[in-house]
Amino acid sequence: MELTDRPRESKKRLMKLYLVRHGEAVHLDMEGDPPLSPKGCHDVRQIAARLVEEGVRVDQILHSFKLRAAQTAGILASELADTVPVKEKSGLGPSDQVDPLLDEIVDWNDDCMVVGHLPFLQKLCAGLVADTGSDPPFRIPTGSVICFESGKEDSWVFRWIVRPEP
Repeated sequence: MELTDRPRESKKRLMKLYLVRHGEAVHLDMEGDPPLSPKGCHDVRQIAARLVEEGVRVDQILHSFKLRAAQTAGILASELADTVPVKEKSGLGPSDQVDPLLDEIVDWNDDCMVVGHLPFLQKLCAGLVADTGSDPPFRIPTGSVICFESGKEDSWVFRWIVRPEP
């Protein structure tokens, strides 16, 4: 077999993608951009502690423009490692389309956490494991973290979900 006939091996390493629904906010029906409630802050800290216990590490945390998502990302970063870059990213809002992010994720190599909202996160989950037109694969309560791992040929495998304790 000549060198050119050898199958190409992917240089891309397996990466983990953590999708996080922001913590509970105060009065989501109020005008403006409500912050996390005290319960929401508590739940996110609780989840962050569980992630630390499990050895979760990320290279960056991305969040939507909403205050509750930014606060959730900040709490997670402070618990996981203060050196993790936390960045606001456009296209992660509740009603944004998921296809642009799905196209972008294909080129990522680093473990990343994305903090967002419903219905965006449900559509993103469906797009990772099926297609964006599919029904969401499961319910995502506030403060929950879902772990996906990249597979072969840009496929994704659901690994686990962790939810705040009631």
